Amino acid sequence: MNDQLVDNSLWEIATGNPYELKRNFRRDDEERFYRQSISYLIDDLGLIKQPFKNSPVLQLTPFGLEVIGKGGWLKYTQSKKSAKKEAEENRKAKEKAELENLTSTTKVNQWLLRTKYLPHVLSFVSIVVSIGIGFFTIHSDQEKQSLETRIKELELIQTKIEHEKDSISKIATKPISKKVTKPAANRR
Repeated sequence: MNDQLVDNSLWEIATGNPYELKRNFRRDDEERFYRQSISYLIDDLGLIKQPFKNSPVLQLTPFGLEVIGKGGWLKYTQSKKSAKKEAEENRKAKEKAELENLTSTTKVNQWLLRTKYLPHVLSFVSIVVSIGIGFFTIHSDQEKQSLETRIKELELIQTKIEHEKDSISKIATKPISKKVTKPAANRR
C-alpha cells in the first residue's frame, strides 16, 4: 500500500464519525484489497483500531490522531524523512567533530611523545651544571688558598727585605773613623 492510499484511508476514517467497515463490494479482489489495507493500517502501522472485537466500527489510535494532527500520513512521513535526514546530518557533523577532536588529540600526543625525554635531558643538564659549578667553586677555593699562601710568602719576603734595608741603612749611617789618605807616590 502506498503512502497516498494510506493518507486517503486515514482521512476517510478520521472524518467518518464513527467509521464502519464497508461490506458491499462488486468484486472479491476489491474486498480482499480493502481488508488487506485495513489490516495494514491496524497491524503494521498502528493508525487505527477496532474498539471491540468483531465490531464493524473503526477508530483512530493515539498515533493515528497524532498523524492527523500533523496534517495526514503524507506530511507525517515527509516530516519523518526530513527528521531522519536532519538526524543523519547531525550524526555526520558529530562524527566530523569527533574526528577533528581525535586528530587534534593525536597531534598533541605525538608532540608529547616527541618531547617526553625533554624533562630527562633538562635534569641531566641541570646535574652537569651544578657539578660544574661545584667543581669550579672548589677549584677557585683552592686557587684562592694558593694565592693567599703566595701573598703571605711575598709579605714575609717584603718583611725580610725591609728588615735587611733597615740593617743596611743603620750600617750606612754610622760615621767612618778612618781618614782616607793619598798614597805617597803621588805626592810630589
